[in-house]
Amino acid sequence: MHDFDPLADDYLRDPYAVLQVAQREHPVFFSPELDAYIVTRFADVEQVFADSESFSSSNTVSPLWPVTAEAAAVLGKAFQRLPTLTNADGERHDSMRRFVQKALSPRRYKSLRPRLEAQAAELIDRLRSQPVADFYADVAYPLPAMTGFGLLGFPEEDTELLKSWVSDRQQMTWGKTQPEDQVRIAENIVAFSDYIEAFIQTRLQSPQDDAVSDLLAMHREKPDELTLLDIANIVFLLSAGAHESTTALMTHCIRRLMENPAEWERVKADPTLIPTAVEEALRYDASSIMWPRKARVEVELGGVTIPAGSAVLLALGGANRDEEAFPDAQRFDVGRPDSRRHLSFGRTTHFCLGAPLARMEMEVVLRLLVAKVPNMTLVEDQEFPYQKNVVMRSPQGLLIRPGTPAESSSEGAGGEASAQTTAGTAATSTLVAIDTDKCLAAGACVDAAPDAFALSDEGQSVVLPGAAGRTREELLKIATLCPNGAIAVLAAGSKTP
Repeated sequence: MHDFDPLADDYLRDPYAVLQVAQREHPVFFSPELDAYIVTRFADVEQVFADSESFSSSNTVSPLWPVTAEAAAVLGKAFQRLPTLTNADGERHDSMRRFVQKALSPRRYKSLRPRLEAQAAELIDRLRSQPVADFYADVAYPLPAMTGFGLLGFPEEDTELLKSWVSDRQQMTWGKTQPEDQVRIAENIVAFSDYIEAFIQTRLQSPQDDAVSDLLAMHREKPDELTLLDIANIVFLLSAGAHESTTALMTHCIRRLMENPAEWERVKADPTLIPTAVEEALRYDASSIMWPRKARVEVELGGVTIPAGSAVLLALGGANRDEEAFPDAQRFDVGRPDSRRHLSFGRTTHFCLGAPLARMEMEVVLRLLVAKVPNMTLVEDQEFPYQKNVVMRSPQGLLIRPGTPAESSSEGAGGEASAQTTAGTAATSTLVAIDTDKCLAAGACVDAAPDAFALSDEGQSVVLPGAAGRTREELLKIATLCPNGAIAVLAAGSKTP
């Protein structure tokens, strides 16, 4: 595997063939091109996510290839970069995450739904009026950006400019940018940084109903714990995480449904399959096909010794299609019962805070497509272009034929009950409690037992009545998944913590 090239055209078209060979023959291997160890098996990737003592997140948004001195000088004009979320460890990460999860609470996400449904319906109506449409350009590209930037409070008219800046930043970080392009991209990153700082000042003077204003309200309460520089760094990270991966998810999902028409027929015949179809799309094509870590100490993984200080890339795309973890893993199955075990949102304390929003956006789009464009098909013999990027596997086009339009559904995206169980319901007959001071909303309990746990509108895990149907042994096992020990399984007569 020494000739592994994650930017080769063949790999970009189909990385899974390469990763499957690696899983069988070299599940952990060193790539000289990336100067990093590649981890391909589900169990090993899961172990790295869980072992924060041996593996650090400090390099997740560090450039994979060196930046030229000229570009570095330009980047030095932007505000100071500090570790906050994806690139932070330990108490620093936990502290920042507590603030952000309050700003990105389920209540905040739910408030976005009416506008999301209206915007999605408008985009899909435009798409279905064309004989041939590019689903990526018409829906998957603009919709998550409008939603994600709207979440932060950025003006909708700035969407295109912001998208271009985010794309430049991701190419500088995880792509192999040519030296002659680096100064231009660095200047755009500085312009983006300046935009964020100016926006924060605007919201300081005039708070609105958005996530940035919420963060600033927390800053006023605890200025030493959440500084304005912290908020600038948080917004810099969220500005990409709030939409880029969802664009890839939407494009991948529709491609796979169109390539597997029997699965599309299943979804149309039974829309209650939509939530599991979303999870299967997340499993089958991880938007972040790789994810960086760094070895804190010398560690053995998959029979390979990884020296301390080494870069590590977790092949999420390969892990999600590991036959040891998912039977018949190469088959796209919208009814797969365990698809939610995928690693696309990470694990433990770094579990993606945007996961509920991505799921909601994809479900809204699928419900509207079922209602409005049920007869769409894939344009034959098309190429699927991908950005040359090691981490983000982002399709750049998806041509479909909308077919005969369906009558507009009066139910639209809201016609089916939400897949998320209403949060805040009390479980009166179980002996389970959540320590809210420890809960980081990592999502491990919800992923393991969505019948027993959910996220509340305040961004905390809560116990549902379904926990009463679980045995004590099952609940104890789920409790061990919580990275911060927030779940207590009590003995009869015990008091809650």
